Amino acid sequence: ERWCESVDFLESLLRRQLSACIGRSLTQKDVVEYMRFHHRKLFAAPYQPRPFSFSVRPETDRCAEGVVSIEDAGAPVWTMCARRSQQTMKFALNASTMVSFTGELHLHAWLDQRWNDGARNDQELSLVGRARQFSCFMVLLCKVISGDELEVSHAVLLQNKDELQIPLELAMIPSPTEFRDAIESLSPEQQHFAKAFRAMQLESTLCGILVVQLKPQLERLLRLPAEALTKEIKLTQDLLQLFIKYQIPSDLLAFSGATTSATAEAVEGVRAQVEEM
Repeated sequence: ERWCESVDFLESLLRRQLSACIGRSLTQKDVVEYMRFHHRKLFAAPYQPRPFSFSVRPETDRCAEGVVSIEDAGAPVWTMCARRSQQTMKFALNASTMVSFTGELHLHAWLDQRWNDGARNDQELSLVGRARQFSCFMVLLCKVISGDELEVSHAVLLQNKDELQIPLELAMIPSPTEFRDAIESLSPEQQHFAKAFRAMQLESTLCGILVVQLKPQLERLLRLPAEALTKEIKLTQDLLQLFIKYQIPSDLLAFSGATTSATAEAVEGVRAQVEEM
């Protein structure tokens, strides 16, 4: 007991000395700011961690339709990001339909700090999506199961000032050393099963967020020229209502004229089909 009291006294003495040198007791937020400060010095500008917050827009010179971010306690988390301008991937819509898409690919790595026993408030980490008025896009939550395929589990449609906030639950996977020590006393069959299950966990830990802009897809589905629905607010809202609420087949609303028709003619053709419905 006296030995424990002596160790506690030395630890408290060192703690007081360190707090006196710094000027106050440090918290997890202080450590995050400390790491961010040194990242700016260690990494070149293109490789520095950046806030996980992205504007949803058709083109770089267009107005943003919304924002998608991952936030911790109300502020975007800072991640290291590698970007590829064009990447073709796919996901299964159902048992007989495979959807292929091409777009920008961002690979993120997030470094988290934990105190003492590793406890942190995981409920503060959340996926946030915000849509502007007269805007619409879809957010799909998925797992990356291969280099060119996703496994979609959930999809959310955001439009007209909708705001989405989904708490994210984190699960810690044992380190290689901890895993090796844990299976050391198991039988060969149990070790083989544990290694196979861990391999499956490691291959399924990459979370994916897919953002699909709906206006370009509507234009392609209805055989309209690109950006034909940019200024057609009421028509776009009516189309979304017919597709989402009434499940109207797209062939009943698509433009049936020549592909070389003017944009105004094609839009009026679709508008007439919508009014008829």
